[in-house]
Amino acid sequence: MKANHSKDYSFQSGMRKQIQRGELMTGRFSLAREYNEGLSKRYQRSSDTIWRWVNEFKKSGMIRVRSYSEYSVVTITNWNKYQVDEDE
Repeated sequence: MKANHSKDYSFQSGMRKQIQRGELMTGRFSLAREYNEGLSKRYQRSSDTIWRWVNEFKKSGMIRVRSYSEYSVVTITNWNKYQVDEDE
């Protein structure tokens, strides 16, 4: 749900980065923070667990991940295929 719906730019480390449709810039700590928001301690997961899930999605071919020192760009495989344009 957080993937870009159109080509856009984001700023990381003071540099402008281009993000394509179906991509999002994130990191394991921000993913864990978003996942755990509003959950009781019992259901919260560590950033390591969340990133392990990301790697499982990657192994199964659901996503591609380009990691950099401060962030990662996650590309959803076949993202365009699953987007429905109501005019089509």
